[in-house]
Amino acid sequence: MASKRKRLNLKEKIDVLEVAEKEKLNVRSLAERSHVGITQINELLKGKEGIRKTWVLNSNENLKFRELKTETSEIDEVLMKWFRSARANNVPVSGVLLQEKARELGESLGLETFMDSNG
Repeated sequence: MASKRKRLNLKEKIDVLEVAEKEKLNVRSLAERSHVGITQINELLKGKEGIRKTWVLNSNENLKFRELKTETSEIDEVLMKWFRSARANNVPVSGVLLQEKARELGESLGLETFMDSNG
């Protein structure tokens, strides 16, 4: 059975943002007009600056966009670079070693709330 949920692509999100600004519709009206849920419209309105930047950068109307920028994404990027470098030098990397390195990076970046995990 196919899912009844609908995710807006980037072009549709831009269209909704333009309608929201021009017609000053409330969230419920925008959701009904776009055939999506109210939560999706709320998230869209919250992240409108990021959506517009993405639109300007790629303008791919079929791109499905989810802004996942978190405080730990910087750690993820640095950790991935370290991992690739270690593997390029044939250094064995275990999950425990990755967690330890992530913990070190979190401390060096001053993130008190950061907790490493198995994920």
